[in-house]
Amino acid sequence: MSPRIWPPALNWKASTHWDYEAEANGTPGACVLCGKPSLLLSTDGVPCHKVCAEGWFEQHPQAWAAYETQRDQPKTAAQMAAPQASDPDNGLFDQAA
Repeated sequence: MSPRIWPPALNWKASTHWDYEAEANGTPGACVLCGKPSLLLSTDGVPCHKVCAEGWFEQHPQAWAAYETQRDQPKTAAQMAAPQASDPDNGLFDQAA
């Protein structure tokens, strides 16, 4: 299966991708991929720059294809209300490539 969108482009416009607490405290977490401070969060709530996540997916096309497939599945009202453990990028960025 080849990815439909290439290179990977994530839509992180949702407010859940911003660490408001870290911004208020002036303590951004370290991006799990590059280690530099980041106020951005993955869908799982892990500090991660959007560009780093896109680069990781570019290096792992099979993961991007799986992400797209899961992302395009219809969501229930409960899933749309808050990030769930089953969200597409859950755990993908726990370890740097």
